[in-house]
Amino acid sequence: MTTRDEDMIAEIDLRENAAYVVKDGVATKLNPMESGTDEIIWKRGIVLDVVRSHRIRLGHKKEIGNND
Repeated sequence: MTTRDEDMIAEIDLRENAAYVVKDGVATKLNPMESGTDEIIWKRGIVLDVVRSHRIRLGHKKEIGNND
């Protein structure tokens, strides 16, 4: 993504899988995860937080910890 401050225009690469959140003129790129969800929290019409969670498919795992 490239930006030009003089006219507040940002260019993004449409060949790239990503989501962008703009707050106060600043674009934040949310890179894709292997699996999971991104939830945007709004307050008075402004993005406050992004809650990112991921899913762990159980399959044959016997333990889930820090190295999922």
